[in-house]
Amino acid sequence: MDTKAIKAKLNTIDTWKAIQGKGMFFGIFDAKNAKKYLALWQEMEESDILPLYDIRRDQYERNNYVIYAFSTTGEISQGELLALSDAASRFPLNAIRYDAMGYDGIGSIRIFQRTLDEDDEDHDQISIALTNEEKGLFVFIAADFDAARLDAPYVAYGRKGRSVYVYPLSKSSLQSLSAMR
Repeated sequence: MDTKAIKAKLNTIDTWKAIQGKGMFFGIFDAKNAKKYLALWQEMEESDILPLYDIRRDQYERNNYVIYAFSTTGEISQGELLALSDAASRFPLNAIRYDAMGYDGIGSIRIFQRTLDEDDEDHDQISIALTNEEKGLFVFIAADFDAARLDAPYVAYGRKGRSVYVYPLSKSSLQSLSAMR
């Protein structure tokens, strides 16, 4: 399925019902939030489906963590990916755990608001350190009990004002989308 088809499918309530949930909170928020996420996606001033790059993976007890990178200006070169991976490797696991968003999230499920405001010292320090907004390069961390759900080749990206929203599209989510008519 190509990225234009994926983006078009994200404009239906059935898609959001099919792809959200079953992560860290086992889908308990599916029904009540699908409508909310559809409305949020449709309100984006800018949105796209973009390639997602895995630059570091970690595990702590039952939790799996991935630091992802994506670009709004095109592919990320191998050199840039190596530099990002090297920079990501320097952060301690506890920092990654603290900055990670649950794949179902807490508060906003699966569409994660990333406010790139460097005055916010409490969250997203790794994302802030590795993101280069002027070049369209963004980094975020996701967590899930199921490592396979973090195998995400694409990200649904949206921007509304200064807020950046991301939703990693796992291979299983893409399979669900492909099966939909």
